[in-house]
Amino acid sequence: MSIKKRKEEDANYRAIWCNGKTIRFAIDPSKPITELKYPEFYDVKVTGNCEGECPWCYMDSKKENHYENIVDKFKTFFNNVPKEQLPFQIAFGGGEPTSHPDFIELMKVCKEEFDI
Repeated sequence: MSIKKRKEEDANYRAIWCNGKTIRFAIDPSKPITELKYPEFYDVKVTGNCEGECPWCYMDSKKENHYENIVDKFKTFFNNVPKEQLPFQIAFGGGEPTSHPDFIELMKVCKEEFDI
């Protein structure tokens, strides 16, 4: 079982994430939850490369080269997010992310360095 918690007093926000489900509630129920400084969910485009050419795809992915330095870019971005504000989840996409040659390394970094 994996449990994570976040609290952002300025946004009147508290959340508990457990096994892929998030329970959110206002610290002060008489006030609304406002915008968070850092989202609890990120969508990360790992590559624009995809062989599928699916007509319904919203990502505009093509048979193009993979993006370079994805692990370093990922580390640089998430090292600038305070540890207590790291997201609960990340959706990796853009094209077919598992086809990127650095995808396995990215997954290791995501789990081992950031526990996401």
